[in-house]
Amino acid sequence: MRRPIPGALLAVVAEVSSNCETHASLDSLFTYAGAPGDPPDGSKHAKALAWLRLANKDDTVNPLEVVGRIIETYMEQELDPNDTWDQQRLEVVSERRRGSGSEEDSERPDLSRRRCWFASNARQLGARRWKDSLQA
Repeated sequence: MRRPIPGALLAVVAEVSSNCETHASLDSLFTYAGAPGDPPDGSKHAKALAWLRLANKDDTVNPLEVVGRIIETYMEQELDPNDTWDQQRLEVVSERRRGSGSEEDSERPDLSRRRCWFASNARQLGARRWKDSLQA
């Protein structure tokens, strides 16, 4: 089933990718992700947003797969225990792990850290609607 990328997720992915990438690496990332067409013109943010919207409109691609390939890079980044901002996120992850008793967290401890990295960046950018759009 083909589902479009929700608006809140469009905004967050465009913002995070444009902050983390150069024009050239943004082009490579979106090409790797299977975004259709040539790189749009404009600033990095405008380019990322336009390309994601194009993926939503193009019936030959699955937009959520494109987003998945884009964010996998950021999901793989580990939090830095020496960074003050990341230390707070690591504390949250540790508290959740202790409170949940989840087998998944004990078997794959880095997974929560990675999810937390992307989520912390999304919240930092003021996109709390991101989580709600994923559950819809």
